Amino acid sequence: MSDSRSPLSPQIQTNEGQSGIGVLVRLFWMFLGNLFLVLLSFKIAQSKGVSIADIVFWSVAVAMVALRYIDIKYLNGQTTNCHRASLRDWRRYLLLLAGAAAILWVFGHTLFKQVLA
Repeated sequence: MSDSRSPLSPQIQTNEGQSGIGVLVRLFWMFLGNLFLVLLSFKIAQSKGVSIADIVFWSVAVAMVALRYIDIKYLNGQTTNCHRASLRDWRRYLLLLAGAAAILWVFGHTLFKQVLA
């Protein structure tokens, strides 16, 4: 018999097999980590020079990248389109997050300081 699925039909994966830890990891690298980075950039703007907020900021960014790797490698991580993620997706995420975090950090030390002053 022939397969009723068309080769052009999208194949959506369900999240039925995701573990609780997988959901928490995905929640952190997708949402909470980004929120923390934004809040920490304002905390950086309120401090003078390099502070503990800088260390926490970069620690959160590194944790986000590490958790994304763990999500893909061990927890059946998915892309935002619900497709199986690969290490290529992780490298793209690493570069995007590093660039965005660097810009946000610079804003925290310059632009946000001027706004909050």
